[in-house]
Amino acid sequence: MLGKQRAKEEGAEPKKELDKMQDEEDNEGWEKSVLARAIIEILGAPKDYVETTLNVIADTIKKNEDLRVEKEEFFEPKKQEKLFSAFMELDIRFRSIEGLFGFCIDFMPSSVDILEPEKIDYDSAELTRNVNDLMAKLHKIDSALKQVNVENELLQHNAMLLLRNNVIITLGEKKMNLKELSSRTGVPEEQLKNFLELWIKEGMLKSQDELYFV
Repeated sequence: MLGKQRAKEEGAEPKKELDKMQDEEDNEGWEKSVLARAIIEILGAPKDYVETTLNVIADTIKKNEDLRVEKEEFFEPKKQEKLFSAFMELDIRFRSIEGLFGFCIDFMPSSVDILEPEKIDYDSAELTRNVNDLMAKLHKIDSALKQVNVENELLQHNAMLLLRNNVIITLGEKKMNLKELSSRTGVPEEQLKNFLELWIKEGMLKSQDELYFV
C-alpha cells in the first residue's frame, strides 16, 4: 500500500512541474498585462442584423493574439424608434497598455474600465512612443474621414447637377406645377421646391401662377 502511495506521489510531482512550466509558457510576455472591462454598443436594424453584427465583432476581437477575452456578456437588443440598440460587456486581458490603446481605436467602445493593475508605471520614453502611435492612428482616421467627406460632397454636387438638368429638360416640353415636376423627377415636393427656388434665384428657371418654365 505504501509503495503504491509513494509511486502516486512521485508521479504527481512531474505533472505539477509540467503544469507549472505550461503556465509560465502561457504567461510569457504577459508580465505587463492589463485587465479591462469594455462595453461595445451598436445601433441598427433589423434586430437579427444587430445581434449577428455584435457576435461578429466579438469573434473578431478574439482573433487578436495580444489579448484574451476572459468574460463576455451579451444583452438583448432594445428598440429605439425604428432602430435597435444592443451592447456587450467584455472583460479583456491585454498583453500591454498599448494593446488597450489599439483596441479602443479599432473598436471604439462606449466605455472602458481598467480592473487590473491598480497602478501602471510608465517611463517618459515609453509614454512618448505610445502617444505618438496613438496620434498616428488618429491622423489616419481623420484623413480617411476627410476623404469620405470630399467624395460625399462631390456626389451630392453631381446629383444636384443631374437633377437640375433633368428638370430643365422636362420643363422644355411644357410648363408644369410642383406636383407634376415631383411626379416626373421622383423627388418629393418639399425637397424639390427648395431646389426650384434656388434655380429661380440663379436665373435658370422662371415661375408664374405656380407654374415653372425655362
